[in-house]
Amino acid sequence: MESIRRRLLRTFLYLIGIVVIGGLFAVSAMVWITQQYRSTSQVIITEYRLVAAPGGLIAAYNTRAESNANNTAQAEQEIKNEEENIRSLEAYLDAAITDKASLSDYIGLKNSLADLIQTIDASIAKIESGNLSGYDADYNNANQKYGFVKENGTTLIFSELNYIASLQQQTDRLYVICITLGIALLILTLAIGTIYSWRFSRAITTPLSRLTTLAQRIAHGDMEISMDPDLLERKDETGSLSQSFNVMVRQLKTKISELHHEKASVEHEVEQRTAELSHEKTRLAASIASLPLGFIMTDDDGELVSMNQEAHTILSYHLSRQGVSEQDTKETRDRWTLEKIDSKFGSHFSFKNELKQTLIKGKPVWHDNVEFNGRVLRLFFAPVKEESRKGPVTLGVIVLVEDVTEERLLARSRDEFFSIASHELRTPLTAIRGNSSMVRQFYGNTMDKEAAEMLEDIHDSSVRLIGIVNDFLDVSRLEQGRLELNMEVFSADEVIEQLIYEIANAYPGKKVHLAFEKPHKSLPNLYADKNRTKQILYNLIGNAMKFTEKGSVTVQVVPRGSTALQIEVTDTGPGINPESQRLLFRKFQQAGDSLFTRNTTQGTGLGLYISRALAEKMAGSVNLTRSEPGKGSTFAVVLPIEPITKSHA
Repeated sequence: MESIRRRLLRTFLYLIGIVVIGGLFAVSAMVWITQQYRSTSQVIITEYRLVAAPGGLIAAYNTRAESNANNTAQAEQEIKNEEENIRSLEAYLDAAITDKASLSDYIGLKNSLADLIQTIDASIAKIESGNLSGYDADYNNANQKYGFVKENGTTLIFSELNYIASLQQQTDRLYVICITLGIALLILTLAIGTIYSWRFSRAITTPLSRLTTLAQRIAHGDMEISMDPDLLERKDETGSLSQSFNVMVRQLKTKISELHHEKASVEHEVEQRTAELSHEKTRLAASIASLPLGFIMTDDDGELVSMNQEAHTILSYHLSRQGVSEQDTKETRDRWTLEKIDSKFGSHFSFKNELKQTLIKGKPVWHDNVEFNGRVLRLFFAPVKEESRKGPVTLGVIVLVEDVTEERLLARSRDEFFSIASHELRTPLTAIRGNSSMVRQFYGNTMDKEAAEMLEDIHDSSVRLIGIVNDFLDVSRLEQGRLELNMEVFSADEVIEQLIYEIANAYPGKKVHLAFEKPHKSLPNLYADKNRTKQILYNLIGNAMKFTEKGSVTVQVVPRGSTALQIEVTDTGPGINPESQRLLFRKFQQAGDSLFTRNTTQGTGLGLYISRALAEKMAGSVNLTRSEPGKGSTFAVVLPIEPITKSHA
């Protein structure tokens, strides 16, 4: 049996053939008509141009015949141009005119044009030779022949228009034939298509209807079906579909059996995973609840999701009427909202705004020393992110809340203790240093060597202790904001030269060259606290001399833009390893080889910390600009020169 595809294809080709034949006939007729119209239109346009051309020729001739010698050359050139234009138009029309009536009129026009051109050329030749006899007769004769040309041209145009009218009649007849043929082809095509559609629909829909019935039975759970043998024996596409459907039914029975088995396995695994998830959730909730910090979680819409007991306890504090920070025991956890938390902080800190900024920026933020109803809190805002195909997506924010009130009170007590102890220690130490200095001055020569060494140790130890006490006092004042500066204008060169002299005398036996490289041109004065500037430079130059065993220590001043000077202290000492550089400006940190051991003979480790803090308080800075182990280091102090920086002091 022939397949449905081949039968459909054959019928389709028959229909296409009929339509194509009719279409080719119609297209050919239209192309022929269009070509005739186009050719005739071009001919009549050229004829109009040919009829109009003698007007230019006779005008140029009249100009030449009536003019003087001033413009005869231009008129003669126009006559030649018009004659050449007439010849080119005649050359085209000789081959283009096909209508016999138009061709006869065209020959008459052509002869009139030739006669006109011949008359004009003869008249021009007589004029150029100076023979003016018969001038008026030639002039009248030329214009009379131009009248004949116009009459013949008009006759030609009318003949061509009659030819176009005849073409229009042929076109109308051909249009009627094409319409009739098209309608006949359409009716024939529809008839053939209807007959074949009916036959094909029966050949296709009958077996498909039977297959649909079987599919509906399968959809209702009836798997005990069997295919009709006549459907399986068909040789066309419906037979192939029936065989495929039969195979599908057998495989479906197998897959359903496997699916039931897999479903039981998946249900068991889901139950197991659900139990594990519940256990993990319980453990996570217990971990959050047992945190020593307050824990708050929000979603990406800024709504409160979770909050542990510690956060509830911390945020429950309020100020009593007497101004005492007390915990509100009536507060319940289920009443907390972000609006309520934000209102508890007051106007000095916006809790909701910090959440919003964390969601937008996607970066963690620390906030220390946040005042909260008589307590001091430390807050940590961190975004919760999830990786996706488009990149990380912020799902919410976690906030850790820590009550550091006791820690701050302990730190304040410690600072006050250092301040009081330092003040109390400095008075007796100053007395010891003064008395030991006086004893050494007045009685040093009368003492034996051993007593003199003991007195020297007492004096040196008191000086060192006073330096340590002064460092502690400076740190305490800086951290408590009680250090006052005396800002003034002074010369950096003068201060450096004085320090070089003092430090050189303090290291009399050390073979290190200490020098100040003065700038070649004068630099502006500094605007800072003169004594504190000396203290900073004394620390830097003293450290360089202390750690440099050989070589040199050099101080130089260079401009830093138009508002500051940079004082650089460069030594050829052992340098500082990269691990120590990271902790160099911290309290009690020394530039040794180990980060965990201290050399108590080299000072407290507060010098660089104090120097940087003092420089920053004067709107400047202290930094390590270069250091290489075995080759030395360079420290730089930047201080302002403009009085406008007084506001930073």
